[in-house]
Amino acid sequence: MAAIILSILTGCKKEEPTGLNHGDHFVENAKIFFNQIVSSGAKSISVNEGSGNKVNPRKNSSRKPIWEQARTLNLNGIPCLLVPVKFDRPFYIHTFIGGNRLFDINSLTQLLFYKDKADNYHCQWLNYFPDSNFLKTKEFTGILFIDDWQGNSICKLKFEAGGKMLIARNDNLNSSENKNGTNGLEKNTLTVIQTCYTIEGYNTSPATDETYYWSESAGCDYTYIESYSNSANITGGSYGGAGGNPAAGSVTMPTIYGGNNIIGNVNDYNKCFTNTPGNGYAYSITVCVDQPVPGTREAWGLSQSGAAGSSFGSNPVNVGHCFLIFTEKTPSSTIIRNIGLYPKTSVTPISPSAPGQYNNDDLHGYNISLTMTIDNGTFFNMLNYVSQNEGQLYDLNTNNCTSFVLHTLYSGNIYFPSTIGHWPDGSGNDPGDLGEDIRSMALTENMSRNTYKNHPNSGNCYLIQ
Repeated sequence: MAAIILSILTGCKKEEPTGLNHGDHFVENAKIFFNQIVSSGAKSISVNEGSGNKVNPRKNSSRKPIWEQARTLNLNGIPCLLVPVKFDRPFYIHTFIGGNRLFDINSLTQLLFYKDKADNYHCQWLNYFPDSNFLKTKEFTGILFIDDWQGNSICKLKFEAGGKMLIARNDNLNSSENKNGTNGLEKNTLTVIQTCYTIEGYNTSPATDETYYWSESAGCDYTYIESYSNSANITGGSYGGAGGNPAAGSVTMPTIYGGNNIIGNVNDYNKCFTNTPGNGYAYSITVCVDQPVPGTREAWGLSQSGAAGSSFGSNPVNVGHCFLIFTEKTPSSTIIRNIGLYPKTSVTPISPSAPGQYNNDDLHGYNISLTMTIDNGTFFNMLNYVSQNEGQLYDLNTNNCTSFVLHTLYSGNIYFPSTIGHWPDGSGNDPGDLGEDIRSMALTENMSRNTYKNHPNSGNCYLIQ
């Protein structure tokens, strides 16, 4: 079963509004038709398929046509109008057929207006989801959803290289177009091999701190080419040329790279600490969180500089980072060590695991932290946990930088919330949620909450005999 992570839309009804003028003013007429007929239809029902589902942002998110950017074109000799669609709260999506890229939903969707032979207006919502081949050739290849505005499926088309087109099995016979027998599907086409697709995704609302999971069928395609034509006789293949550039605004998928100051041997790195109760010795641990979008639970965001959090280099996606600062104050000195977990090689949501390694994060920024004074036993229990797990597997979903921080705290019987965030094709602990959990925690006498301050390593014990 192939899978696609994304979001979609679409739309139309075909009744003509009373008094609509069929003149040369295509945009004005289409706008009247949309406002009087299309947008006044019943809203689509929330999709709830599987545990955790709430609403489908593809169907339920607020969006509107951008009439000032409308353009005309001919499809099969039929005059048509394409109008971009804009979401009030845009988001990025990932498709498995699209390679290691994320696509801005606003670059993928548009309304198509046309008139049939009876001079009646129609409207369809087109949703183009490119595959990896399209990113190289710019000839649209991928899957096109043709829906009505309420989110009911009219047809799904799969475009392949060389102009080959497959039609997906229609999974909703209740759309306005299908009810009236205008979908143009041929009834007697032999099918031999069937491939089915599923769409699923996650959408997090910073306003409510809720994560919405949704999924739906993307239909099935066949080895035999079937045909689709709408009521104006615009054939399925013509839709491929109407897609514009769905890759506009695409970015690299969230990627976590290795650290930039690797700790070669964590026992040597920590050997300056001494387990001495009382007598002027004090111990503390600080949890530092670099949130992808400061002050929110977003699991990832876009970096303005192309280098932020544990994603650096040319990666425009910021996934944030979490790390720990161990501090021991003695009567004569202060010893500080910064430790964070990274993968040895880069990982992504579709390739989430790699051997792990510790990094000295004393130059790493953060926007929220929590410091706790603790006894020597708790302090060294956590240091021992770090030492015993050197070289542990890094997994984006189950053992990432945030998980490492939480597990280390648990080894000292310190329990923070373990909030699960979501990203394309994955979920787990994340810096956005941990940062907000720290902001909302009720502090005890041994705790202090801070924003950023310098935290360089200090203390050298190599000359001590």
